[in-house]
Amino acid sequence: MKRVHELLKRQDLNYFYGFSAEDVERLAEAFSSLVQNNDTTFPDFYSSNSCVELFSVSSSISERKGSAQMKQDGKLRVKIAQDDEKAVSSCDFKRRTYLCAHPEHTYEALTNNLREQVAKHVGSKRACSKQFDTSVFVIDLNELDLSCMFRPLELVVLDGLRIGDLESTYADGKPYGLYRLSRDRENLEWLAQYVNDVNYVVFCGLNVIEAINLHHVREIVAFLPWKLVTAANNSLTFVSSAPLVNEGLAGSHGQD
Repeated sequence: MKRVHELLKRQDLNYFYGFSAEDVERLAEAFSSLVQNNDTTFPDFYSSNSCVELFSVSSSISERKGSAQMKQDGKLRVKIAQDDEKAVSSCDFKRRTYLCAHPEHTYEALTNNLREQVAKHVGSKRACSKQFDTSVFVIDLNELDLSCMFRPLELVVLDGLRIGDLESTYADGKPYGLYRLSRDRENLEWLAQYVNDVNYVVFCGLNVIEAINLHHVREIVAFLPWKLVTAANNSLTFVSSAPLVNEGLAGSHGQD
């Protein structure tokens, strides 16, 4: 939520897609007086006329009770905590290191996970007895495992031909970058079917956060004349950890 508030405070319109000035104000107002829902029911945050639902997605294969990546991360956290407890009991305060190669990540897995999660939370909203004027989904992709770029809609064989300055730009003046929902025509058009349930989507990637107005997906995709292509990055998690003892209490400190 902190990153969303920073986005709304900066109001850098380069990261608002399909927004009018009134839409920007409406989104900011939706986050201005939220109260956290302490129950496990929809929504996560709400005010008198707005609701905000938060959830995470992954580009790794979805499994029962979470994606492969989320399960791997969870198991690693448990392993580190257990090893810290054993180290404290044996007075072993040496630093330990952990290395995990990430499972397979694909655009297809991301699409399946995104659509499954969105449909699930839309269902929760429809089952909610409260009515809200503004509904926002905040979608978090806390991964660096999927890179993207654009290519022409038709496959062509260049055979060494030069194409001048017609090379597509994906983001920030570069031809490639990490996955961004604002570049994904296929999933944007799919999300548009829920425009009567969700007004805005805030997509939080590792290096960018962007707001998307589902009421204007048609206008957004008109500026996406290229086809999105993706490739998995060779990623791994490296963690170092050592127990810290302070006044008889032991804790762990890790660094990715």
